[in-house]
Amino acid sequence: MQNPKPLVLIVEDEKEMAQVINDHLEAADMTPQIFHRC
Repeated sequence: MQNPKPLVLIVEDEKEMAQVINDHLEAADMTPQIFHRC
């Protein structure tokens, strides 16, 4: 049985910064989820 990918929650005001972080985490074989603060 495979281990599940780690889930990382990203809470960031700046959408562009959140996307950069998201891209790096996906490249590291993790599962990111972005939450934008209003």
